[in-house]
Amino acid sequence: MRLFVALLFTICSFLGFSQENLWKPYFSYNNIRDISVTETMTYYATDNSVVIYNDTNGESKVFNTVNGLRIDDIQSIAYNEEYNKIIVGNALGNVVIINLEDDSFYYLNDIANKNSLSDTEKIVNKILVKDQYAYLATGYGISIIQLANNHFGDTFYIGNNGSNKNILDITFFQDDLYALVAGEGVKKGVLTDNLIDYLEWELVSSTVFENIDQFNETLVGYKGNKLFAITDEGEIDALTLDVNLREIVNYDNKLTFTFRDRIQIINSDFEVIYTLEANQDFKNFSIAIHKGYFIYGGSFDDGLYEIEDMEKISLEGPYSNNSYRIRNSPTNDLWAIFGGPSVDFNPYTGGIKKTPFSVLFDQKWHTIPHYIHETDVTVDVSFDPKNLNRVYISSFFNGLLKVDLADKNPENFVYTKYNRSNTDFPYIESDQSIRMLGIAFDSDGLGWVTSSQGPNPLVSFDENMNINSYDLGSQSSVFRKPVIDGMGTKWIAARTTGLFAFNERNNKTLFFNPSNSNLPIHNVTAIALDNNNQLWIGTLRGLRVLANVNAFMTSNNLTLSNIVVMDEGTAEELFYEQPILDILVDGANNKWISVADAGVFYISSNGQETFHHFDMSNSPLPSNNVHTIALNDQTGEVFFGTNKGIVSFTNVISTVAYNDLDDVFVYPNPVRPEFNGEVKISGLMESSIVKITDVSGQLVYETTSSGGTVTWNTYNFGGNKVPSGVYMIFVSSPDGTLTATKKLMIVR
Repeated sequence: MRLFVALLFTICSFLGFSQENLWKPYFSYNNIRDISVTETMTYYATDNSVVIYNDTNGESKVFNTVNGLRIDDIQSIAYNEEYNKIIVGNALGNVVIINLEDDSFYYLNDIANKNSLSDTEKIVNKILVKDQYAYLATGYGISIIQLANNHFGDTFYIGNNGSNKNILDITFFQDDLYALVAGEGVKKGVLTDNLIDYLEWELVSSTVFENIDQFNETLVGYKGNKLFAITDEGEIDALTLDVNLREIVNYDNKLTFTFRDRIQIINSDFEVIYTLEANQDFKNFSIAIHKGYFIYGGSFDDGLYEIEDMEKISLEGPYSNNSYRIRNSPTNDLWAIFGGPSVDFNPYTGGIKKTPFSVLFDQKWHTIPHYIHETDVTVDVSFDPKNLNRVYISSFFNGLLKVDLADKNPENFVYTKYNRSNTDFPYIESDQSIRMLGIAFDSDGLGWVTSSQGPNPLVSFDENMNINSYDLGSQSSVFRKPVIDGMGTKWIAARTTGLFAFNERNNKTLFFNPSNSNLPIHNVTAIALDNNNQLWIGTLRGLRVLANVNAFMTSNNLTLSNIVVMDEGTAEELFYEQPILDILVDGANNKWISVADAGVFYISSNGQETFHHFDMSNSPLPSNNVHTIALNDQTGEVFFGTNKGIVSFTNVISTVAYNDLDDVFVYPNPVRPEFNGEVKISGLMESSIVKITDVSGQLVYETTSSGGTVTWNTYNFGGNKVPSGVYMIFVSSPDGTLTATKKLMIVR
């Protein structure tokens, strides 16, 4: 009668992620899912992270994908002080035990892998700890984990006749286990009885409450807007409070009620002693708890606060993990947009999205709430090349929002909205909306943007909002952000009508679709222009390349080619029939390409070699769907935005090439005995020749750069580590006219 005959669990330290310095998390910690506390420590869970907060000194320690925690959509956590373990459960039955003695992770995926359970039955609604056990209230019953060995123990199926039933809540009262059973009411199990036998469970109330708990030597239940004392004689109306209850927490002889828009605390006399109402900066409450001198309140949107002093204690991060676009600015600030229409580009699906956007200035996140910028369905951010303090936020509903920064203090930002009231942007007649997906700037500083699903969908504007619009042959579709080549031609991907090329100087337009080109489908999802004037075209069914965009000016017969690679002697099309989500070209002209459900590929400039393939199995990526990629081309940090958070990978060969060799530098220098990584030589020109010799002049390594950085693993040509000593690094430009020399000390 145990949950499973054989229980398999994984002790995972994620050695594959041991190079933590190469990966950085940029997660949001605003979605507070659950809280567990001791006298001096607070443990809280977001949708994909667990954080330990020290009440005494205010320090935090976080577990996320970068240091090995792999779980999302967390529903409940609990801390067991005896074993110093945190138990985490999610919506699909995945359970992780974090052993704080050595920060190891034990994965118990038995519930998640049980085929006889539906997805709704697998949910872990609540976790309670008592003695050496963790009790899990799930969508099918109650399962026990033995914390001494991290194994599942017994499972109690306590629906009528021993059926699977959703256990909405559990609590301990007078050393008995009480369960709130969906559709049946409150049942009691005496822990010393054989609770595997459903007949041992006693129905104590047929009322299906929203939550139950024990308080002041009383079992209480909440339903509607009333708190009831559950007794042998029935339910006694104890207190009238509010509706939209989220959670009840009993701690420190205080009962804390969390409603959607209110937090209230009652004392042992059932008197309300504290009330907090929601406001525009702290709302949509999820859970709260009174402990000692502190009252902690969590929100699904705004993080965790010590609410008496309104001090935010949750970790800083972007507004949300559900990123729609991320962009790195020319001043190396990271901007994150969380709006966006639905998958089929309907801005009304799920309601008009009124979301904040976030920006990372000097390693500090700032979030600009919607009530400040008042722009709906935000989709992208673009940077004015002639004014580094000017940013444009595109909306798929409201047109454009211009943000004048002045400095990096959001309180000083100045916002100007451009819509039907003050511009001639094309709009959709039916709802008057202006639907844009991003701006590209040409060499003259003109902004080019598409206005989807309306007339004259291609628009240019100058800094004074003088507007010209173009009809693209009267085509109507969802048009994505343009890409502009060196000849001024605008390349535009469309969702239903293929690929467009337009140049207003000669009033020429070309259309590429499956009927007139090698395009595999009408839905073009991403395009990127590389350093060789090749256009890389991602579609919902594979990848195509246009060999030379300049040919548009002289020819009407342009050919789109697929890339053929050899796989174990067999010729195959690269990314055949796979949905491409995004394409980014880096400083070395290599490509980062994200593929739906397959993570990210880092491929060579011609697509013939794959340097990296990152997915959830071998990296800290929180999702295999990377919707947006951004690059800091000075440091080589590549950012991956998913619907479950942002992480970055430091890839130094992605750095942009320099125009000279005046700033060549080597790091680390010196190389100390404990260092096991690679030496980086940066500040290089494209195709710089790098030679490394020992002090006697013997050549030990030689390479040619792609982009601004090369690496050396400190091995010689024979495949052996070079010994301690001083090494000379000689760098020359491709034509030999510029040179630089550096010294490197290696200590073994």
